[in-house]
Amino acid sequence: MLESMSDFHSYAHSHLAYLQKHGQKVIYKKGQLLVRREEDSPWSFFIESGYVKMMFTDDIGNERVLGFGIPGMTITQSGSFYSMPHVELEYEAHTDCIVWRMPRSEFIAAMQQNPEIFREWHERILQNHNLLIERILYIGEKQPRRRIISWLLAMARYYSFHQPDDSYFIEIPVNQSIIASWTHLSRETTSKIISELKKQGLIHIKHRFITVPDIEKLRKALYA
Repeated sequence: MLESMSDFHSYAHSHLAYLQKHGQKVIYKKGQLLVRREEDSPWSFFIESGYVKMMFTDDIGNERVLGFGIPGMTITQSGSFYSMPHVELEYEAHTDCIVWRMPRSEFIAAMQQNPEIFREWHERILQNHNLLIERILYIGEKQPRRRIISWLLAMARYYSFHQPDDSYFIEIPVNQSIIASWTHLSRETTSKIISELKKQGLIHIKHRFITVPDIEKLRKALYA
């Protein structure tokens, strides 16, 4: 498991310190659910290690990946802090995870009392806002190849480590089913496009980890 953070996401150290002192440590095995979509979860979760998949079901019953919770991030059930209608998300441990949790009412109180905890939360909200805007843009790409490439560029921006050789190592292990779910494409279409990009040397994949060796070449491939 990688211990450093991707370039885009900052690690919420104040959240970790507070939850280690006042919260409950829980270990989730790969595939275990932290939050079920049909339940009202009372928890806020801080991810110390591992990755949490956040999913929803579309209008025709397909499971779609919205994004991932990564180490250093605090996550809560969608709509936890307001009463308006919202998408019902399900949170699943994508890998074995160590998380710290506490009732979200207590977490809200901690933010009100601790400016540093609130600052980290506010920073996270702004980061996720940018990420979700980018998701709207790549899901809106009608041409499947452009959608996959746009998704890869977004992954390189938000979920990657910029390596000394100028490549981008995407930190979340994915397979073609997850990519298809994330990009709202069929698995067959996704498999074909990913294979083409690999053959062209635009991406490398090893043990379900994607590396983009040359981000500019990948960006130019959008218009090829």
